[in-house]
Amino acid sequence: MNLAVTAEIAGVLLVFARVGAALMVLPVFGEGYVLARSRLVVALALAVMLAPVLRPSLPAVSGFDAAFAGLVVGEVVHGLFIGSFVRLGIMALSVAGTTF
Repeated sequence: MNLAVTAEIAGVLLVFARVGAALMVLPVFGEGYVLARSRLVVALALAVMLAPVLRPSLPAVSGFDAAFAGLVVGEVVHGLFIGSFVRLGIMALSVAGTTF
């Protein structure tokens, strides 16, 4: 495969890993009544739209190897942290709203 195509696919996959993990736990999208397919479609659409914008800030990828797997795991962890932080903030606002 061409190196430019590999870099583009890797960029989309890295963005998809972070966005997909964040959508998995965000308050509205992470609920049980939202279909998993719709979460995947939204995450994929966001990844395809954001990847060209974020491409300069993404790390250079030479191929799909163990180093790339480590990058994907790191992106998933960051996405889960972002989604959990937003969910915690919304829960805190809910508690504060019922308290006062």
